[in-house]
Parts: sequence; structure tokens; C-alpha cells
Amino acid sequence: MRYLPLVFAILILACSKADRDNDTGTVQATDNLLAEFAFIDIHTMIKEATEVESGLRSVSNLFPNATIYSDTLSNPKIVMIDFGNNNSLCADGRNRRGIIYASLSGHYSDSLCQIQITPQNYYVQDRKIEGAVSMTNNGRISGGYYTFSWTVSNGKITDTDGSVIQYNCTRNFKWLAGIGTSQISDDIYTISGTASGLDRKGASYTNSITASLNYNFSCSTFTSGILKIQVGNLSDRILDFGSGNCDQIATLSFNGNEEELTTY
Repeated sequence: MRYLPLVFAILILACSKADRDNDTGTVQATDNLLAEFAFIDIHTMIKEATEVESGLRSVSNLFPNATIYSDTLSNPKIVMIDFGNNNSLCADGRNRRGIIYASLSGHYSDSLCQIQITPQNYYVQDRKIEGAVSMTNNGRISGGYYTFSWTVSNGKITDTDGSVIQYNCTRNFKWLAGIGTSQISDDIYTISGTASGLDRKGASYTNSITASLNYNFSCSTFTSGILKIQVGNLSDRILDFGSGNCDQIATLSFNGNEEELTTY
């Protein structure tokens, strides 16, 4: 009987080694990428829509075929982007339908402004996106940069085949460039923080940003930074977004493998 603990230890080590030997999948990384960009994208659209004057209008060069309602006189302020019930082809080449609704306690750039964003029956490329997004403007720091706290709670993406990705995150944003202009195409943010969730196969994961992610609004992607994804006994997935190019490419490294992934 005294040998049983040793036997169990050997079995555990063997199982762990077997897991790593069969560690060839990319679903954790691709699902995490999909979730990261789905919710960053929602933030981007609301940020741009806050520049629209009060009233009900359609802005073809902003979101073709979408109606933007912006009430800056109410308290809280309301911004709503309605893509309609049918797919609407947007400037980024993606189809969207449904509504993105946001309430703001002040202007986006106001210190301590709190923003709550909720997608309502909202789809991108026929994937349904759900969850609650909260954001707080923490004011300016040295250098004049704005900083924001950002969370996604109960994030859920239902893919076209019915598979589900779950996602929660706590992030910190720093607004580095484009602060003095009304368009967002010259904006650059750095992002830090952690996230967790379940991939479409039901495996839980966590991620952490080990080198700040730079998000460039002109190309709607991360242009640099490193994200580490941890999944059970599997080797860490390392996503490297490069050194500044707007190429929509991330390099995935794990278990001695390396391949390129297209972001969102």
C-alpha cells in the first residue's frame, strides 16, 4: 500500500506529459482572439458614435445603412447604433445587425465619465455577441494621456454552428494618440490586464498581457504587444502582434509550434 502514492504521482505525471505531447490545437487562441476583438470593436463603434450630434441620423461614411441615435442632453446621455434586423455591410467589410446601446454619465473624454454598453440582439458575421461592457474614464496622467478602466462581464459569442465562447476581462486603457481630434482614425491605445473564459470546446482559459498591446484605430487591430493564454495542462499559447504594422496578423507560438493567425 505504501507504493500507491508513488503510483498515483507517476500516473499524474504521465497524463500531464501525454496532454503536452498531444498539444497541437489552436482553438484556445482563435476563440480568445475572436472574443478580444468582438468587444474592442463594440467600444470602437460607440466611441466614434459619441462624436455624432444629438438627434436621429444615418451616417453613411460611419456605419453604412445604420441609424445612430445620440441624446447628449439627457442624463445619463444615450447613444444607440441600430444596424437593423438584416445584415448591414459596414466599411470594414463585416456584416452587422442588431443594436449597440450605451449610456454615458458625461462626455467620453470627461474625467470620471462612466459608460455602460450593451449589445441587443447584435450579430457580427452572423455570430451573436452578448455581455455587459463597463468603462470608466480615470482622468489624465503625466504626459496628458487619458486612462480608462474597462471590464466585460458575462461575455458570450455564439458562432454560426451553435458553439459558444465565454469571455470576461479586466483591462486598463491608455489613450496615447489622437486626443485632440474628433475623428478616431488617428487614435492609438495601449492595453494591459487579464481575461478568462471558456473556449468553444468547454475548456477554461486565462490570459494576461505580458507586453502592452497597442491598438491602432486606423486599422482596427493590435499592432504590437504580447498576450499569454493558459489552458489547463497544455503549454502556454503566446500571441505576438508584431512591431507596429497594421497587418491583421498575430504569430502564435506553443509547444514548439509557430503559425500565423488572422485577427478577427
